[in-house]
Amino acid sequence: MGDAYCVLRDNLDPTEYELRAFPLESRQLLSLRPEVRLEDGVMVRDDFDKTLLVVPSAIRFRLFELTHAGPLAAHLASERTAAQMRDQYFWRGLRRDVADWCRQCPSCARSKGPPLRAHDQRQKIMVGAQLDLVTMDILSGLPTVTDGSKCMLVLVDAFTKWIEAYPLSDQEASTCMTAAYNGFFSRFGLPSNFTPIKTGILSQPW
Repeated sequence: MGDAYCVLRDNLDPTEYELRAFPLESRQLLSLRPEVRLEDGVMVRDDFDKTLLVVPSAIRFRLFELTHAGPLAAHLASERTAAQMRDQYFWRGLRRDVADWCRQCPSCARSKGPPLRAHDQRQKIMVGAQLDLVTMDILSGLPTVTDGSKCMLVLVDAFTKWIEAYPLSDQEASTCMTAAYNGFFSRFGLPSNFTPIKTGILSQPW
């Protein structure tokens, strides 16, 4: 990457023979010109309406740690972690590196645990409007914060893909539904297939 930086900094035009002596990553970056350029001495890549930071190898893992397991992170799976990083950063093989690092994450391994049974075959769920279906999941294995929260409740509207997350002190059904109602349903409305039950907890195919 250093060779590519020098070429861009000094506005050089190396010959094909000279390029062959460069490391593969430098050659790949230079092949992306003019999308890859220097801005105030920093290498960036223009990606449609965004400008991404081209990340040197020395700090890539640290950026992954901050995104995946930092104070405001939630140990998301590799695809979602990579999607978050690709919104700001660029390097060749980012998705592959993130997948490898996620597989090696001790916290993810502890929270995932062994499968209790074989997974059922997945089926495609059809939705046609906002709030037709709201999915719910709990992220656990997080460090306990000052207010006592140690996991997060994540809700997703299946049609719009709108995501919201709320801190939880435990994973009890009443705690989850209170957070879901106060944070999500009181603002956006109830799903179209809402049905209450006698206990007061909502019964839904979340």
